[in-house]
Amino acid sequence: MEKTEVQARASVSINDCQSEQIHIPGSIQSFGSLIAFNRENVITRVSDNISQFTGVPADELMGQKLQSLISEEDRAKVAQSLSAIHQSNISLKLKNGKQVHISIHSQGEESFFDLFNSSDMAEAFETVSDFVSAISHAGTQLQLAQIISEEIRRITHFDRVKVYKFDENWNGEVIAESRGQGVPSYLGLHFPESDIPKQARELYVRNGVRVIADVNDKQSLILQTKNAAPLDLSFSFLRSVSPIHLQYLRNMDLSSSMSISLLMKGKLWGLVACHHGRPRVFDSSDEIRFQTISELCSNQLANLKEVEDAVFKGKVFTFIQNVMSELDRTPDLQILVSGENQLDDLIRSTGIAISFNREMYKKNAVPDDQTLHLLVAWLERGSEEVFVCDDLPSRFGQNIGAYACGLLAVKVPAPFSFWIMWFRMEISREVKWAGDPYIPKESSPYGDRLYPRTSFELWKEVKRGRSSPWEAKDIDAARQIARFICNSKAVQVK
Repeated sequence: MEKTEVQARASVSINDCQSEQIHIPGSIQSFGSLIAFNRENVITRVSDNISQFTGVPADELMGQKLQSLISEEDRAKVAQSLSAIHQSNISLKLKNGKQVHISIHSQGEESFFDLFNSSDMAEAFETVSDFVSAISHAGTQLQLAQIISEEIRRITHFDRVKVYKFDENWNGEVIAESRGQGVPSYLGLHFPESDIPKQARELYVRNGVRVIADVNDKQSLILQTKNAAPLDLSFSFLRSVSPIHLQYLRNMDLSSSMSISLLMKGKLWGLVACHHGRPRVFDSSDEIRFQTISELCSNQLANLKEVEDAVFKGKVFTFIQNVMSELDRTPDLQILVSGENQLDDLIRSTGIAISFNREMYKKNAVPDDQTLHLLVAWLERGSEEVFVCDDLPSRFGQNIGAYACGLLAVKVPAPFSFWIMWFRMEISREVKWAGDPYIPKESSPYGDRLYPRTSFELWKEVKRGRSSPWEAKDIDAARQIARFICNSKAVQVK
């Protein structure tokens, strides 16, 4: 038999957090076991706790044929599952008489499966059916988030279930929550990007569910043939977890957790984060149930987004028709800011300015004409047909005022300077963070850093010089308005 070794797990310091290879941890959680085998069905790796299922010590299984554990009939079931496009989950009876459930994964020249004790799959499917009925009543993404949090806590009895949405910088905000009596609320709190580093976010896209049964569990090491490459556990339900993240959970006084990915068109939109103060037991039915729920929630998010977008597109089409009719009757651009169909009826703003061949048409809170002409000249120096920002004072470099912190500017195709500008006032926003996200704190075994964070006390930050952000639908509407207005009589007459 070939010599064996334990897959080494590199020691992790706090400075390694952003580059830690969490997909090849070299160990699994102990509520299940792992067996890997090559194309000749020779066992190449096993978790050191495999005897809980097989009754055979791990080192004795290395190098044996898979047939030493399962019947020829079950081996054929495994082979058939490996040829399936999607991950397969099947039940087997080991030769020692033990009934198990396995999740099968293929990885190059090797395949492996997670082993679990058998569980009630019928109950899992019934749960999913009830969940589908509940989320179908959501009319908006925010309503959906709240239903998700309530339904998953009802199913799982976790102490707290929160829905966490990412912003453009990967900071997260808790937008919905369900919690037990006496459990502190995180609703409305923000968490910094560093809490979920880049490689963890990438893993959430590939695998929709991650569980931690017990933060103090002794993880089971993987034995493998000598000099073998590390086993990629990205899709393993049993994958062990970064010691940094385990300490993070201990700092929150948590013992177990589950995270469910929420995707929007294949990109990470948010997470369902489930927290519990005591260890939990997971089985194969949980993997199937919550992978399915992850897909259902992601699909429903996308459906609601499509409905919202379709409604808005219809509104844009009607608005443009009405505006064009008005401009044909009265070819005066002033109609765009004071007529029956005004530009801020479609795109929410606190001020509008139209610069047409050095003439200005204005409404509500906008800079004075001199500043507006400077702003147009600044826009002309750029190459963008559409300019968008929510922090104009810091970009423009002029004393433009708190009423012009947000700018959505679109250049109308014309042989002369023609810009439509929507402005938004400053929102002096108080952001509530779960702990100060900026300042390093006390010493810990991981270094003099606030990571894994030891403080989740409320920390408030007042953000100034910014407006509320513009949405993609606002930008698209502005483009369409510009494209149609250039063909109006108001422009042709001029």
